Amino acid sequence: MTAFFDSNVLIYGLQDDPTRAVTANRLIAAGGWISVQVLNEVANVLRGKLRHDWSDIERALLAYHSSLAILPLTLAIHQRGLALAKRPANPSTTR
Repeated sequence: MTAFFDSNVLIYGLQDDPTRAVTANRLIAAGGWISVQVLNEVANVLRGKLRHDWSDIERALLAYHSSLAILPLTLAIHQRGLALAKRPANPSTTR
């Protein structure tokens, strides 16, 4: 199964916390999907909250462009996301 990554996973991969970064980067390296909205959120957090400069942000976004499939944000994608979110949690992955 291919994963869809939310912005928090991509941001964890860029932070100094080794536990989060290693786990996030391992998951990202396995491949998956992101949306254009996720890229927008990553840029917003990196610039606003984490105070990265634009060249670092662009470098990070380009790395994600080349390693993950990017979905356009459409109504159909939104509806699929809602359907996935409404599914019962898998007890083996619930913390």
